[in-house]
Amino acid sequence: SDEKAGQQSQEKRGEDSPFVARYRGLLAPFIRFAKLRWLFYLGLVVLLLLSLALLATRTVQIGLTPLLDRNLFAVKVELPAKATLTESLGVASDLNRQLRQLPEVRAVTVYAGLDPPMIYPPETLTAPNEKAPRDLTLHVSLVPEQQRDRQSYQVSREVAHQLEQWLAPYQATGHIARIPSGPASDRAITAEIYGPDRQARQEVADALEQWLSNQQGVIATSQRPMAALPSLNLNVNPQQAATYGVIPGEVTRTLLLAIAGKTLGDWSGSHYARDAVPIILRLAKEDRGSEQAIRSLYTLSASGQPVPLESLLEFNHDDGDPARYRRNLMPVTTVFADLDRSVTQPLSVQFEALVSEQWPGTEIRWRQPPDEAASPLLYWAGEWEMTRDVYRDLAVAGLVVMVLIYVLLAGWFGSYTLPLLIMLPIPLIFIGVIPAHWLWGINIAGTGVLGVIALGGIVTRNAILLVDFIEQRLKEGMALKEAVVQAGAQRTRPILLTAATVMFGSGVLIFEPSLEPLGLTLASGVLVSTLLTLMLIPILYYHAYGSGDNHQVND
Repeated sequence: SDEKAGQQSQEKRGEDSPFVARYRGLLAPFIRFAKLRWLFYLGLVVLLLLSLALLATRTVQIGLTPLLDRNLFAVKVELPAKATLTESLGVASDLNRQLRQLPEVRAVTVYAGLDPPMIYPPETLTAPNEKAPRDLTLHVSLVPEQQRDRQSYQVSREVAHQLEQWLAPYQATGHIARIPSGPASDRAITAEIYGPDRQARQEVADALEQWLSNQQGVIATSQRPMAALPSLNLNVNPQQAATYGVIPGEVTRTLLLAIAGKTLGDWSGSHYARDAVPIILRLAKEDRGSEQAIRSLYTLSASGQPVPLESLLEFNHDDGDPARYRRNLMPVTTVFADLDRSVTQPLSVQFEALVSEQWPGTEIRWRQPPDEAASPLLYWAGEWEMTRDVYRDLAVAGLVVMVLIYVLLAGWFGSYTLPLLIMLPIPLIFIGVIPAHWLWGINIAGTGVLGVIALGGIVTRNAILLVDFIEQRLKEGMALKEAVVQAGAQRTRPILLTAATVMFGSGVLIFEPSLEPLGLTLASGVLVSTLLTLMLIPILYYHAYGSGDNHQVND
């Protein structure tokens, strides 16, 4: 018939075209020799394993969110427990001088003895509340990004590396807090140690903190609860008071006058002053917490004779009562660590702890906090909890997508094995994605995993185009070898156009830091997987359904 003659003419023209000839020459050795096909499969498996090895060797690491450029970060400092507000302000002044030497720093706001506002503020800002003088926070504002050469996280990383040296003269510790780019924690690593015995928990916490401080990429570590504020208890000795003829109430009034003070009157300064200044009698500010200053005070006996307080008081020193932290009504000790994320990621460090022999008698739990703990138990919390939940949800979503794709393909083609062949190229995505992250110098983030799920559908679509064309040609009576060649030759153009649209359309996301992992995943994954799919599907189909040059499949 004329239709059949036209079809034969089209096939003849396609066969004689340079592209079909080159494609036929490329597939011919694999179709002719089974050993070459197996070598091709082996090569793909090796490439996939090498790509996954980049993850195993921590060359490419898995994180939660990418680091974003912000104009603000915070330096949080913890001074010794007995630090005064004056000492805290002195440390703040020194840190301010160090920070202002950085060309990117525009301003520094100090919160000493105050609870600072969140650097990622809620809808309504509240006034700062009073806080212990030992807690010091500096909000560091940077110049606009157009006026600096470095990203904010690069500036804060430099500060984090030098912070220990800056704080060493004050026996203080500190860490950097950034505006999170997603559901991230204030600290990179958070480990919670449970157990009924406080001393046992503390031993595990100390061992873990020591181990973390020796890991590559760890900048600083700390614990909660913090060291308790030492206290000085003053008790009146009744025998001594009776010996000197001093009423115990006079000792109390003398101490109250020295520390709290008494307002003697007001001083206006001039008739034009708006508010009067109270005149308060008490010790100087630096002496109010000094034991020596209290020992040097005198009080009056009943006869009016001065008596030193040192002779009447018992000075009892106490380490103080540490704060008690609980989760699910169980006592907990928490260890924190801050990382240089250009060197390592939290998950990589935590996996190192999994194989460590530092805690032979300590259970390490990853999935959920315990309901009870009869012995010390370590649970990874903080950012790991969020990372685990995000990737678990993404894994479930990816699994549901794969099942739906399989069901749809099985119903469409009426086969349970053909959908498996179509979906087999999906792992090829990682051959493009993981090495691309390595070459680009970034780590895999949660948004990149979303891109992998999307690529699963794109790769499947390309395979469907090839398989459907082969099936149609086989129904028309074409030989299997010719059908797979024609499928690759005639479907290459629409497949490559689709891949190019995805690659260039998503490639622009690389220039947006928050979407950089997603853009790189889509661009690299679709490029490599498409090229490999154009080779794998025809070869795999021929391998599965025919082995001879003249073999023909009829439905």
